[in-house]
Amino acid sequence: MNKIKRIKIIELENYQEVIKEFSCGATELDEYLKKKAYTDMLKTKTVTYLLFRNDELFGFYTLNLYQIEEDKPNNDGDKESLNYLELKYLGIHSNFQNKGLGSVIIKEIIIPEVKEYFNFLNLIRGLFTTPLNNRARTFYYKFGFENLKFVIDDAGEEIEYLWIDFLSKK
Repeated sequence: MNKIKRIKIIELENYQEVIKEFSCGATELDEYLKKKAYTDMLKTKTVTYLLFRNDELFGFYTLNLYQIEEDKPNNDGDKESLNYLELKYLGIHSNFQNKGLGSVIIKEIIIPEVKEYFNFLNLIRGLFTTPLNNRARTFYYKFGFENLKFVIDDAGEEIEYLWIDFLSKK
């Protein structure tokens, strides 16, 4: 496989031109990349990387620093908040899907990157994501993601979190 090149979206002056034809087939992901990813990075909310092979854009992913509050209080009666990196989005262009690229991105780029933060800073406990559908859930399970918890959002919708807890694997 040819080498994968990662570029932060804000490092490209012509990013709109580069991403305009991108479609992974999931409207939520496509719209995020085209309408919000750049602004979110400028506001330092997230970091979005565009992924290229042979100078062709084939995917992107977005990470976000996130705190998850423990369900139960500790011995002092306080609920602790733990820092995680959220894999907010991972999109592979529909022309490149089912070729193993998503797996390569998770195994060789994202998980090692998050582990490096964990090992170097000890500030990040792990990586979590919210799967969009059953196919995504099955995909993440292959890489050791486990069910973390379900929460109900403000609209009454159930949100499922999957995670890899690096602290428990040390």
